[in-house]
Formats: sequence, C-alpha cells, structure tokens
Amino acid sequence: MSAFVDVLLATRPDGERIFSDAAVDHALPLVLLMVAFPMDQLPPRAQAAFTRTLAEAGVAAADDTAVMGTKIGAYYQKVPVEPALMDAMMSWLRQELRDNAGGGGVNKAAIAAKLGLDSPKFVPPSPKPAGAVSANPMARFSLGADLPKKKK
Repeated sequence: MSAFVDVLLATRPDGERIFSDAAVDHALPLVLLMVAFPMDQLPPRAQAAFTRTLAEAGVAAADDTAVMGTKIGAYYQKVPVEPALMDAMMSWLRQELRDNAGGGGVNKAAIAAKLGLDSPKFVPPSPKPAGAVSANPMARFSLGADLPKKKK
C-alpha cells in the first residue's frame, strides 16, 4: 500500500507530477476534515492550506460545526477539487479504511501514520460505553423494553 504522500506526489512515466501543488493544497483540507484529524498535529504547510481554505470559505471562529460544515461544503461545491485528484485520494482512503478496520472500527492511528501525522499526542478512540447500541437496522430490537411503544 502506497503512502498518502505518494498519491499526492504521483508522477507520469516522463517524471512530471500528475497533480500541481495548488491542486494538492486545495484538496488536502477537505480530506483532513473527512478523516477528522486534529489540526494542531498537522505539518505547517497543511495547517497553512487548511487556514487559507477556512478563510476562503468564510468560516468564522464563532461558527458552530453545523455552520462550518455548510460553509465548507458550499465552498467546495463552488470551487471543486480536481476530479482525478479526488478520485485518487478517495481510492487511497477507502483502501486504508478497509485495511485498517477491525474490532471497533477504523484504526485512526494506522491512517495517521500513513498520512505522516502520527504523534505521541494522538489518542486512539475509546471503546464503546457499556449499554451503547450499534446503529443498524436491527438496533430497535436490541433496546427492548426501553423503547416507547408505537401508537396505533
């Protein structure tokens, strides 16, 4: 499995890079948001690209997450990521999620290492609390008597 950086720095047979620095800087914040990496653990170039994207999207520090999501979504619809780059990044991410899923879900530490973001500050997600129910089509039945009865 190639590292994420290899996807971003991929070259053609003649040695020319497939994706420009500008295209990579534009796409990287979107991927980082999708995988929910802590921004304080990003390298300076990625932090700069992320900050620039938030400013261009019109996100303010006072915005809540729903408003931020709406503004960022609208920004990327107005200024989309290069389709070939998005396809390459999403293909890599899907493969990583498949390769690193197990037990409780996505192994974020392994993905962080592939992205070059592993750090002693990274804390893996905690296990599900006792009594938590997985969200699936059969979840209603696992709640048993705690679920209110349907009105007829």
